[in-house]
Amino acid sequence: MPHKPDFPVPTHPHSEQAAPRRGPRLLFLAVLFGILLNFPLLAVFDHDGRVGGVPVLSLSVLLMWVLVVGLTGWLAGWLGKIMKHRSMTFLDSSAT
Repeated sequence: MPHKPDFPVPTHPHSEQAAPRRGPRLLFLAVLFGILLNFPLLAVFDHDGRVGGVPVLSLSVLLMWVLVVGLTGWLAGWLGKIMKHRSMTFLDSSAT
């Protein structure tokens, strides 16, 4: 039978609520990336213009990619902190 610790283990309701949201948020980012790199939006930037010598289409694709990678990194980093806290709480409670 598992032994309960004698001291109260702090619970963090926000971390328990945030972990199940990971899948839908990453799915949203995948759909966003698909929409940003789809024909209708890319056709808006497909012309002979240049910004600083770089074609507008290439620059827009690069900026959209940077946006999605940045959002994914932010989301993964934030969730990584929550998972680290959870694992430390687990280790603290199993040490007794």
